[in-house]
Amino acid sequence: MHARKNARSSRKRALDSPGPRNDSGLLYSAGDALPPQQSAENIVAEAKVKQYLARHTATEKDAESDERVLVKTVVCDTEAAALDLATLDALKSAFLVNVSISGKQGLSIDRIVTVDGTLTSCIRCALYIAFLLASKVNNVLKRDAFTLKLANYNVDLLVEASGTQLDRTLVQLKDVDSAPFQNNADLHVATLRGDFTSLFQTICRLVHCHPLTMYATDEAIELLPSVRIHDADFMYPRTTEDQREKLSQFLRSQAT
Repeated sequence: MHARKNARSSRKRALDSPGPRNDSGLLYSAGDALPPQQSAENIVAEAKVKQYLARHTATEKDAESDERVLVKTVVCDTEAAALDLATLDALKSAFLVNVSISGKQGLSIDRIVTVDGTLTSCIRCALYIAFLLASKVNNVLKRDAFTLKLANYNVDLLVEASGTQLDRTLVQLKDVDSAPFQNNADLHVATLRGDFTSLFQTICRLVHCHPLTMYATDEAIELLPSVRIHDADFMYPRTTEDQREKLSQFLRSQAT
């Protein structure tokens, strides 16, 4: 009798005890497969990213050496909070640009990061910011690798152009999804995804073909209390076609 009682108590304690936690603090049940823990090798050193970006230069047809441009990207409140004053000062010093973040407007979660400088310097800085946000802020589950050659970096670039004008440019580009940016006439958000090299070339072409004039200041851009359609794509771990097929096969096998 006592043995059976103790066995039941042991099972109850096992069920009541919380599952393991990973470094992110997320709780998993005992039957869940824990995601692989991230090692230092999964994320390239920040110094190497700067050195790699320094090899990228805008072509002569896209920019003169002293041409000043504005590169505006859209981030959310959480990402903007990670770009504190110390980080902004470090960016200005490393890339010889001016960097600013728009203030919060009402209930909108969107913030605008503006980089002001030569075309080459602005794009390098914008891509380095994309690296910081992807590898540090948004890598909650610590499952994704971020290296110099992987095509898993994202940039939401503001482009001033009519729909027709932008379509003509996008015909020449790959991996670009665009949509009107809220209620701002002739302002689009181009969602780019790729590696550093492809992103550099794409941003270079878009900024050169469609410079910001009417929307050069943040005050000219209206921000609404809404979540952009692209945000949901970045809230979940990335999966491959093979992984999705294996999941589909498993679900079909359980249904039979």
